[in-house]
Amino acid sequence: MGPIHGMVSAIVLAAGRSVRMGDQNKLLLPVLGKPMITHVIEQIRASIISEILVVLDGQDKEVSSLISGKGLQIIINEHSHLGLTSSIQAGVSGANKKTSGFILALADMPWLLPSDFDLLIRAFIDEGAAKIIVPVWEGQRGNPVVFPSSFKDELLQHQEPNGCRGVVKSYPDQVFEQLFTNDHIIKDIDRPEDYREFIRSESLLRDQGYSNGQ
Repeated sequence: MGPIHGMVSAIVLAAGRSVRMGDQNKLLLPVLGKPMITHVIEQIRASIISEILVVLDGQDKEVSSLISGKGLQIIINEHSHLGLTSSIQAGVSGANKKTSGFILALADMPWLLPSDFDLLIRAFIDEGAAKIIVPVWEGQRGNPVVFPSSFKDELLQHQEPNGCRGVVKSYPDQVFEQLFTNDHIIKDIDRPEDYREFIRSESLLRDQGYSNGQ
């Protein structure tokens, strides 16, 4: 039996080292009253996703303890020092064998709403679970990207260490660009000033439809 049409696995990439945040573990920074990693997972869970896998660095015991027992699968990437691609590959390898696609979600993008994930998943299903779905806002490509399970081997064999953008570029005829009316897909928290921007807008963001996990 092949992949189950409409089953999409979220791979939350959370094994980065937050170098530009100094000594802070950015995944534990407060976002709308909760640690960022908790907030991001809750937004994904409130979408129409089928399963959630979180890829962590083996040293990140605090985050692992925080999210364990939350109805998701934790994948430990002992090779996270090799770059983002190693975490993508760890997540893809651990996903349900019947999944029809993988949505690669960065753990430091707290602006994303459940409806943003839904838009990408529905586009994937509408395209027959056969196209790479890339979000676009005002001409800029962003994240997360959805890959069909037919690209599993391609992802696992990919050599470029800092993500799978090269895979997308290699198959332009198999890419569907999903247009967004918000800029959530291009905003992440890499530096202290990014986090300050989020905090400044937090009161406005509370009314945009974020899930509180209840």
